[in-house]
Amino acid sequence: MSRACLSIGLLFVWLGTGHALWAQTGPVFGSMQQETAEEMVSLCHLLSEPQINGQILVMPQDFGTGICWGAFASIGSVIYVKNNPTEDSPVFGICAPKRITRTQIIKIFLEYARRNPNWLNEDYVHVAILAIREAFPCGKPVRPR
Repeated sequence: MSRACLSIGLLFVWLGTGHALWAQTGPVFGSMQQETAEEMVSLCHLLSEPQINGQILVMPQDFGTGICWGAFASIGSVIYVKNNPTEDSPVFGICAPKRITRTQIIKIFLEYARRNPNWLNEDYVHVAILAIREAFPCGKPVRPR
């Protein structure tokens, strides 16, 4: 068997295994529907009090914290999107400082969800945007948290 055929075969096995593992994760992760705020709170709760040692973040290395970390990496990127690159009007009405950290964004989300349990069944992205907008609204001075 050629090296190329073996590599392609291993790729299909790997993809098949990944697909099987993905399908076994159940309705929360196996569907195309976004997680609810309640589900994301459950996944992120271990990151609510991160341990920082110098410049190093020490956090649990499990599936839930990985999902949370990746989800809020995306949210941290989109909160700065502008309506027009030449204007200073953020799409989501969020004027967060440029140096905000992902752990700060997660804390803001978790605190907002705790104070607003009526939003727990909503899409976590919507709730996260509301939380960050409440913390850093445009038109008011932005102070680091």
